[in-house]
Amino acid sequence: MHCLDEPSTESRTRLSFLEVRAARLDHGGPRNLWAEREPYLSARALHGRPHHTRFGLTITRDGSHTLWLEAPQKVSWPLP
Repeated sequence: MHCLDEPSTESRTRLSFLEVRAARLDHGGPRNLWAEREPYLSARALHGRPHHTRFGLTITRDGSHTLWLEAPQKVSWPLP
């Protein structure tokens, strides 16, 4: 089982594996945390499942967050 939790919005997602190729996804709260995470998981798979040490995070003064692979000027994704 994998769980995602966002205490400030009281949002949560739980992924329970039922069989080898079957799982159950449960959501609660105003944010769908799985839907927010899924694009990054797909992008990671597209890029050959790089190790987490190859990723970085930039946080700007205005509070925006950008996840990047290898270097900030290369492949990047804005975070919610």
